[in-house]
Amino acid sequence: MFKIPSFKSFYSQSDVQAVLAVIDRSMFWADGPDIEEFEHNITAFTGVNHALAFNSGTSALLSGLLAIDVKDREVICPSFTFIASANAIELAGGTAVFADCEPDTYGLDVASVAAKITPRTKAVMTIDYGGCVSRDVLALRRLCDEHGLLLIEDAAQSFGARADGAHAGFHSDFAIFSFCQNKVITALGEGGALITNNAALHNKAKYLRSHGRVDEPGKKHFETSVDNEYLFPGYNFRMPSVNAAFASSQLRNIDEHLSRRRKVAERYQANLAGLPMLRLPVPPAGHSHCYQMYTVALPDNTLRDGLREHLLAAGVQVRCYFEPLHHKPYFRNKNPELRLPMAERLGGTVLTLPMFPALRMEEVDSVCQLIQQFFNNATQAV
Repeated sequence: MFKIPSFKSFYSQSDVQAVLAVIDRSMFWADGPDIEEFEHNITAFTGVNHALAFNSGTSALLSGLLAIDVKDREVICPSFTFIASANAIELAGGTAVFADCEPDTYGLDVASVAAKITPRTKAVMTIDYGGCVSRDVLALRRLCDEHGLLLIEDAAQSFGARADGAHAGFHSDFAIFSFCQNKVITALGEGGALITNNAALHNKAKYLRSHGRVDEPGKKHFETSVDNEYLFPGYNFRMPSVNAAFASSQLRNIDEHLSRRRKVAERYQANLAGLPMLRLPVPPAGHSHCYQMYTVALPDNTLRDGLREHLLAAGVQVRCYFEPLHHKPYFRNKNPELRLPMAERLGGTVLTLPMFPALRMEEVDSVCQLIQQFFNNATQAV
């Protein structure tokens, strides 16, 4: 066990009561009214017309990609991301084409994307790294519109983040969120959602989520006495009612979650701003960061690995998010000659520090003191 873990899930008694209410009714633990309530709450919070709850962000992304039909087509995406982003493209029958990222928010670089567009390109998928909407999301929107492409936003890490007043995912053809245990809000461990302003895409993804089934009008699957119609093969990607109830309760308290995270980030910023060798996650003008992660970047891999070992030895859990996907076995075998300088540089120099709402200020100070100690020792050794 670590003295200071990378995250702890945050909950309130109202979250617990929401779960108990579902359990106590002894029915509709699956496909209950809590699902639609959560979806309504998401649309109200994000300002996007349609939302679907899923059992994970990955299943939401896969369903969205299947809904837009990327089979035998290319989807341009970052290599500097969690592997689910590219895996979902491949599982949907498409080809993940990696582009490089920009150095500010680590989203897709517009020039790199433009150079990757071919007649086979169907869509562009950017990510919102660590809780900050991609710096170039509007430029990517314009590029996609110019080329007749769809824009997808893997916003797994950015629920609660905004850019120029618009919530993450607002400018995309569809976006997905994750409600895993380490996210800004969680669906009791695992969960996800897809948002879109496209009604047809929403309907297709909804059918894919539950076996391709069309429910009897006005009734849920477990309320009807007749068999339903099934339009095409689908999956069981449904979010259980307990998880939806928990997530809705968390969403009602999201302002507190965000405030706590931002206070932790401010403390890191105040303590570490005087270290010139650390690049801190400062959002661009007009961006509101939700700080799902607090990731710093160092000048080189040697310093990053040294600081990582120094913190781990002191009982502080830190992570290296992410190693570029084109260095992973499956994608490396498909793209053995691919070079993406910024993604590779970031993969070797980023370090994610502990970040969660219940992180105490004295714990933040302790982490920062260890970081300062490391740099003092490194300076003396030169």
